[in-house]
Amino acid sequence: MKTLLFSGFFLLTACAVWSPINGEYQNSRNEYKVSVPAGWMRLNQHRHLVMSKNGPLLDLIQFRVLNIKKPLPYTKKMLYKDMMAQELSEILIDDYTSSPENLDLQVISNKPSDISSMKGIRVEFTSKTKEGLKKKTVFYGLLSGEFLYCVEYSAAHTHYFDEEIGTFEGMIKSLRILRKL
Repeated sequence: MKTLLFSGFFLLTACAVWSPINGEYQNSRNEYKVSVPAGWMRLNQHRHLVMSKNGPLLDLIQFRVLNIKKPLPYTKKMLYKDMMAQELSEILIDDYTSSPENLDLQVISNKPSDISSMKGIRVEFTSKTKEGLKKKTVFYGLLSGEFLYCVEYSAAHTHYFDEEIGTFEGMIKSLRILRKL
């Protein structure tokens, strides 16, 4: 069964349309812009910005903008406007922990962070996939008005995470939220 699931994911991502992305990227809804270094590929069949350099099973960066009025996928806890950063991190950690994609999740750090000159959070954790691959993830989150901006870097815990974490942190520094409420 594991082989079948892995093969299905591989075929799905291998058949997806990936195209090079570099330079400044601004999403179609004018919600944010970010500088992307050369060498990364963008998944074109996704409504959020999804990128990989070495393949989605080895490293993946996702930029998502979610309406806080809609529930998160894996927790019953709800986000609300003007909530404290600690509350935000607890709810997002609960959502990640409840996901069937993150087994044996262990939080390494959870701290406040400035993102695009606004107060947000930075959480780092390790987990395993259903297939047993150990991965490391860093995500940033911030609330602005009715929206949650969530940026995630996830990579195989081997050298892939360490190889691109500096690139990811540079992208976070370049991130500009355009829809500030």
